[in-house]
Amino acid sequence: KNDRKVIRYKYGHLVTPPTETLHEFLFNARNNSIIMADEIKVSETKKTNSYKYVYPISSETSDTIRTGRLTDSILNLYPKINISKIFLGEPNYYSLTKYNDSVYFIPIEVPEVIVNSRISNLDSLGYMYNLVLPKNNKQGYTKITVDKDGFFSVVLLGEDLNSINQEVLIKVAKSLIFREQNAQYKKLK
Repeated sequence: KNDRKVIRYKYGHLVTPPTETLHEFLFNARNNSIIMADEIKVSETKKTNSYKYVYPISSETSDTIRTGRLTDSILNLYPKINISKIFLGEPNYYSLTKYNDSVYFIPIEVPEVIVNSRISNLDSLGYMYNLVLPKNNKQGYTKITVDKDGFFSVVLLGEDLNSINQEVLIKVAKSLIFREQNAQYKKLK
């Protein structure tokens, strides 16, 4: 505890993967499998055809033309896709994705933590650091994930930390050292 703020930590199997940057998230979400996927004919008879759908569409055949926030003018240009909100969520970004010489409007729901954060990845001395800091650099969600090959990940996180406590959190995360004798899951092998 520092200045009545709590910094929590997680490690091992409880740790979620590093948070994707907005660019990474949009790149990975642009080919929504509910809307479209590569169609491959599995079998054909005189009466029926059987297809399978491969997701995601390879980047060689698909290209995101434009991605950004939803606006009424964009929504009016493209027909609305009738997909249940259970599958689609509440889209706050879109992608105009070119596939087989056609352009598709792909709604994307980006989590608020990604939209409202500055996310970066650092590589130093064999350690990977995934930093999630609030955009306003004052108050908000702060998280640092520390990874090293052959070890469990460690995450330090706090809510509404001021810039001083954010720096403390970053310094603590960067000071972590993973030693071979502490690699517990290697002993299990």
